[in-house]
Amino acid sequence: MAVGDFDGPHKLITVFGTAYGTETWSFGVRYRPNLGTDNPDVTQAQADSLKTALTTWWGNASLFWPSSHALAGVKLAPIDTNGQYPPGKIAYVGDIVPDVVGGTNTNLHPAQCTMVMTLISATIGRGRGSKGRCYVPMPGVSMSTGGTVGSWNSTAATAFATLLTSWNALADIGSAIIMSRATATKPAGSSFVGSVRVDTVPDTQRRRRRSIVGAFASAAVS
Repeated sequence: MAVGDFDGPHKLITVFGTAYGTETWSFGVRYRPNLGTDNPDVTQAQADSLKTALTTWWGNASLFWPSSHALAGVKLAPIDTNGQYPPGKIAYVGDIVPDVVGGTNTNLHPAQCTMVMTLISATIGRGRGSKGRCYVPMPGVSMSTGGTVGSWNSTAATAFATLLTSWNALADIGSAIIMSRATATKPAGSSFVGSVRVDTVPDTQRRRRRSIVGAFASAAVS
């Protein structure tokens, strides 16, 4: 196994959308087809099948997705052991038309703010293949004086686990899996997702703050 390889082929689901009209956001989850029962190839029908659970998750009013952000679609890609598309294979996109704007107009946070959905292995307690991360948009919730989102994290964990469970049940998609690439000293590792954990403290994704044009102000010092 070469450095950078995964321990097997799989499918990559990428959810994507826009923020503040100029930025983009996305997150991905890897799925391993069930051998002997699932089609190992990806198809347009498979990509489209992901949309129902996804729009249900995005439309959950208890998650307070902000009106500054919109859900645009989902992509399903075949990934070979080397992390690339297999020769002759392509990804398929399930467009959501029109984009679905978040339903919360208050407590809008900067585009680079995010909440992390941590995927926890069903079988590995620590180390490689034990945890994965998905960076979802920052919800339109008020922050406590301690800089946390309060009880939103519990609702979010349940909703994201429901999303992954719904995708697990679809034909030919497979099961959500955590995967780590091989390094020069360690082999690749993987394990199926057993639970979702969400902190109360927001995180940051600086790449989601590349296209918003700011305006500087200056003041003289005398």
